Amino acid sequence: MNINEYREDLEKQEKGSPCYFSDNENSSYIDVRRVGTPQYKKEIEYIKKSLYTFNEEPNWDLVQANWLAEYGVTGWDGIYDESDNLLQYSKQAAKKIFLNPEYFKTLNELLIQHGASYQNYLHDKAVEDAEVIKKN
Repeated sequence: MNINEYREDLEKQEKGSPCYFSDNENSSYIDVRRVGTPQYKKEIEYIKKSLYTFNEEPNWDLVQANWLAEYGVTGWDGIYDESDNLLQYSKQAAKKIFLNPEYFKTLNELLIQHGASYQNYLHDKAVEDAEVIKKN
């Protein structure tokens, strides 16, 4: 095992990693920041405090939806609305999508899983090296 295969790109954690919607890297994608970082934890705590009182049990789907809309998603390409119009990324457009409960268990969950997977935040060179090793 080469330890470099597990080195994460800190810039990619902050700017976001593309979550593609097919195996083709020219397809639609949404850029998602890394889940689980100290910054993520601070943002989640802030969201919980802004939405709920001290004794209130938070709705985790709503907390994650707010995180995606406000902090987690940093951009996208090739995303279309219900009328098949190309959507330009903006916080307002992100809120409209991610705060819609109809996406909580599908799109939002997919993006959170992407953000939680370390493989999506490795240095590009480490990913290339791992692919070469797998082929040999």
